[in-house]
Amino acid sequence: MPVLDFLPAEGDEPIIDPYELRVDWLGGGSAVIALTPRIFRLAAETLGATPEGCRAAGCLERFHFEGIPFLLAYFGAPAAAMLLEVLAASGAKRILVLGEAGSISPDVGIGDVVLPEWAIREEGTSYHYLPPERVPLADPEMIEALESSLGGSGVRVLRGGVWTTDAPFRETVGKVRRYSLLGALAVEMECSALMAVAEFRGVRLAAGLAITDELFEGVWRARFSSRKVDRSRRALAKAAVEVLSP
Repeated sequence: MPVLDFLPAEGDEPIIDPYELRVDWLGGGSAVIALTPRIFRLAAETLGATPEGCRAAGCLERFHFEGIPFLLAYFGAPAAAMLLEVLAASGAKRILVLGEAGSISPDVGIGDVVLPEWAIREEGTSYHYLPPERVPLADPEMIEALESSLGGSGVRVLRGGVWTTDAPFRETVGKVRRYSLLGALAVEMECSALMAVAEFRGVRLAAGLAITDELFEGVWRARFSSRKVDRSRRALAKAAVEVLSP
């Protein structure tokens, strides 16, 4: 079989329109997408909310706090992008993403928070939205607001690039070194796709990532359940409310 190149289908009409899957509970045009069950559960606990089932495409559970929907996405870039598409079709204009990542830089440690400004694209979803030469970017004003809100939390916050991959078991020593030298601070699985969809749909989006593990020494050091990481997860939930509150 021939190897086929795929590029953004600019000007071509999709057969499935996300508008057909829109939801009616979005409210004020802002939402939080949580990318892991742990950060979603701690957000609900921290804010005193009770999650319920979520039937939106790409969404597992949701709760609302002060009019802001918090949504637990399915795992990985395609599902998270699907949820963002549905939110955009439902009128969302501002999205904060709360996730987790592994450090690929000795400047970033477990329990720190990384605010991605740009992303290296090693997933497939973003290429359906932006040309291959484009670097996906987060919204700078939302990054500033999120950083400001985290200022009094006691959590160390860093800004820079991230590496988004579809293959966590192919995070090789060479790639960690190379992408760290390019300025990427951490590796995760969704941000470049979400930034691409947000730009394509005209949505303002930023992310905050709690660092749960380290790869920069060529070995895997994981602390997913540490109190320090949980403190960062909780701080991100509180900051999201502050940033998105009317």
